[in-house]
Amino acid sequence: MARRQVVLIVSGMLAGLTAGLPLGVHLGGGSWMYAREVSPDGTMAVQFYRPARWRRLPDMRLELASFVRLASLPDDETLGVSPVVNLDGNGNVRWQRDGVQVGMNIVCRRSGGCRYVPN
Repeated sequence: MARRQVVLIVSGMLAGLTAGLPLGVHLGGGSWMYAREVSPDGTMAVQFYRPARWRRLPDMRLELASFVRLASLPDDETLGVSPVVNLDGNGNVRWQRDGVQVGMNIVCRRSGGCRYVPN
């Protein structure tokens, strides 16, 4: 190969990395917990997470997409994880004897995991 072709190939690869790496890091970011509430009896906690960008639904406003994780205490064992939903003004926590209801649409049970319940 001619020296000029090698320079063009290397330049193209560097340009692709320069553009693609920040995008990959942005889209590949992991989920992070932004809130936590412990049950009145101290045996469970519901944790609120922002999902990784690739898990967010395209029709949602991205800053409002969330999912919840129900955990037993004190061992932090996962009892259930909800699907990604829009919790905009819908994140009220109502504890029950065997689980929790988050907003209008997420129900988590100690023995049954978490599920989405449409209105």
